[in-house]
Amino acid sequence: MTTESGTCCSKFVHYCKVFHVLDYFLLIGIAFVVCLWMESLQPYCRGFSWTDATISYKLKSSTFSVLTLLIMEVAPIGFYFIMEFLRALFASKGEWYLDIHVSNRLPDESRAPVEMLEVSSDGFNNAAAERTGNCPDGSFTTENKGSSKRLMTFLETANYWVVAHGFSVVLALCIVEVLKVYAGVLRPDFLARLEREGYNSTSRVKDWCKVAAEGRRSFPSGHSGCAFSVFTPMAMYFLSVLRAFSGASVWRTLVGLLPIYFACAVAASRLRDNRHHSGDVVAGSVIGMLSGLLAVAIFFRLGKGKAFLVPRRLDFVRRHGGQVLSDITK
Repeated sequence: MTTESGTCCSKFVHYCKVFHVLDYFLLIGIAFVVCLWMESLQPYCRGFSWTDATISYKLKSSTFSVLTLLIMEVAPIGFYFIMEFLRALFASKGEWYLDIHVSNRLPDESRAPVEMLEVSSDGFNNAAAERTGNCPDGSFTTENKGSSKRLMTFLETANYWVVAHGFSVVLALCIVEVLKVYAGVLRPDFLARLEREGYNSTSRVKDWCKVAAEGRRSFPSGHSGCAFSVFTPMAMYFLSVLRAFSGASVWRTLVGLLPIYFACAVAASRLRDNRHHSGDVVAGSVIGMLSGLLAVAIFFRLGKGKAFLVPRRLDFVRRHGGQVLSDITK
């Protein structure tokens, strides 16, 4: 009984590590703390003039609401799992870009795409059986366990995309929220916000810094940062699926960048809605894009044989002593 409970506990810990459960809690915790903390702080108090044309724009409703942003941040989670599931489901055995290729090298010579394999005796025996039995020529595995192997690899890979997505969004969010409070730049509709609250040029207020505080959070644009932090990793995913990194054709790149076009539309809407200055939008977009590129670079790399983005560390592949199809050069 003790042995069984110990085995279950070790498996639970193992899968928590493989699927980055602690990283999820960390990202959610950081986002929650930073947002609450920044909202409780008063932005830098910048002086203003009632005749300043740059802050005299009309107050409009947002084209993309906060609810739209929340949907935008959550929807990619399902997207990555569905896409990876379909890629694994419809690819023939030995043709999926993450199918395991078993080499003929000894276990101490076998290397994973990134690091030395930690192959157990059982794992190596299974690999040897595949080479001598079902895979006599060292080809891709086609035994009955292939579907379960593909399932675990698919789950691990899709999870990496979700982790990268979460890291990108949280990193951009933290940078944007801190800069909003630190810079205290006035929004283009700042005077309209004051008038909405009943103030005008003749009003006598002891502390203008506490009035229309949200109007002092213009730089950088949160919507722009959010949009690009969400759609930059997604664009990288599309470019990978279309193998645009192989330089095959321009249309693959143009189609793969579709998410970026939508991110640009979200960013441009902040100018139309009089919520941000052009510099705010550019800064937010750059922060979001760099966050997305950094997230993808941390967790993924280009396959050596094919132009697919492959997780830098695939635990299931490491344990089975092989390489994935994307790393096989022909």
